[in-house]
Amino acid sequence: MVDGARRYARRIANEVQVEEYPVTFSHEDANVSENGYGDPAALRLAIGKLPAAQREAVEMFLWLGIALPYGAAVVLLASPRDDLAQKLADARFLIEQTTAFATALRPRLPPFR
Repeated sequence: MVDGARRYARRIANEVQVEEYPVTFSHEDANVSENGYGDPAALRLAIGKLPAAQREAVEMFLWLGIALPYGAAVVLLASPRDDLAQKLADARFLIEQTTAFATALRPRLPPFR
């Protein structure tokens, strides 16, 4: 409990309160969102109208779309195994990796009905 209080005190000591978050880039052309994919409010509304299970599935795939490229970048930066091509041809290795991925993904899936 004391350690948690110390971590909290250290964390808030470095926080800075701001009225408005700064833009991502100072160049004005970089912060224009009119070339986007469409109306974000309409998308939120459409997703909000979905049944709970479908809404959770959409959220899961959004997180998956974020996590997979990040994981791939980490693997590439951490230099993959020297024998990766050989391991990918091994069925046992593929089954192990697939089940590990499914185990990590399972808590986000809705329960079976």
